Amino acid sequence: MGGTTSSEKKKGKGPTQMRIAALAKPEGRVSLVDFTLQTVANGVSETEELHPGESFMAALESHFGIELGEPYDSIKPLQQRGSAC
Repeated sequence: MGGTTSSEKKKGKGPTQMRIAALAKPEGRVSLVDFTLQTVANGVSETEELHPGESFMAALESHFGIELGEPYDSIKPLQQRGSAC
């Protein structure tokens, strides 16, 4: 069931205000929520906090096969709650 977790509410973020990627794999899964990369393989979970920029872009490409074709700085920032477009 989707929805906003209490930790997301505390941050003032809902699902439409977050960068999310997730991929199931035979041995587990990999997920990227904003700048938190979590991998689970054979029951072992690892979490890494990425920095905005090159490490975020490299994680998108290496874990999810996503190449945006633009530098990180050219990507439009997520709109903050209550902000105008």
